[in-house]
Amino acid sequence: LVDGIIALLRRTIREDIEIVTDLAPDLWPVCADRGQLENCLINLAVNARDAMPQGGTLTLSAAEGEVGPDHRSQLLPGHYVSLSVADTGTGMDEKTKSRIFEPFFTTKELGKGTGLGMPIINGIVKQHQGTIAVSSTAGKGTTLTVKLPIGERYEKDTCRR
Repeated sequence: LVDGIIALLRRTIREDIEIVTDLAPDLWPVCADRGQLENCLINLAVNARDAMPQGGTLTLSAAEGEVGPDHRSQLLPGHYVSLSVADTGTGMDEKTKSRIFEPFFTTKELGKGTGLGMPIINGIVKQHQGTIAVSSTAGKGTTLTVKLPIGERYEKDTCRR
């Protein structure tokens, strides 16, 4: 999925932003709607671009991991794929970070954003039984990490864990 959208991102992201990938080989598949996940990654990358007005680095990474039964998470125990979008941009303070999933909340100037991108991404991730985590420091950048359960396809387009 990430490899497939890199060419699109290179046309969408400014030339003063370097795109770097760090993709683990042979990741397990997640059972999710490809178009919705592409939409999430593109929106996260565009937000990262907007947070780097003087340029910087956009890093897309993917890895596998396991969530145990004692993990303090909204996730069920099991194997997950993590997709991260990190930037070296302006970052966010705690107040802004706490509101990014609120509908119609935006830090963009009037007419430049609707404040619906992050709530929609959050909804898509939850619909796929995953989570999204935000790590950000003002002046140092932001990383958004989506964790999705691995799955197997059976019976047409349905999934099971």
